[in-house]
Amino acid sequence: MDINYNIRQLNETRYSFELPFGAGVPEKKDIMFGFRHRIGADKESSSIIIEIVVTVTDKTSENVLAENGIMAVFGIDPFEVVVLEANENGIKVSEPRLIDTFINISIGALRGMLAKNFKQTPLEGCILPLIPMEAVHKMFTLRQ
Repeated sequence: MDINYNIRQLNETRYSFELPFGAGVPEKKDIMFGFRHRIGADKESSSIIIEIVVTVTDKTSENVLAENGIMAVFGIDPFEVVVLEANENGIKVSEPRLIDTFINISIGALRGMLAKNFKQTPLEGCILPLIPMEAVHKMFTLRQ
């Protein structure tokens, strides 16, 4: 069976940057990235919605330096074949590799937005590290 999918929406939902007054510019080795995320499904629009926010912190002072968020909406047809269950804890899918692709697209877009937003700031050159998919999809999906 063929599964068709597309990117319906890919938006930056949040960006903030703040170096605390009097704080020096942290060294790159002292930069820490943290994540919040949510994945959901909308049966009515046959969509998977992924939201990710990355928080950039100076681990020596624990000051939050920046936050950047993204929301991606992916259309799927036939939806009912791919999304078997959706609730507040995540989604259960028949095609985990497809969802992994959606997550990779979302993280890649967030990485690019962060790099763009850090240009001409003291955090220029701080790049969101690569994240192993095994670590990511355990947090995102309920496997069949």
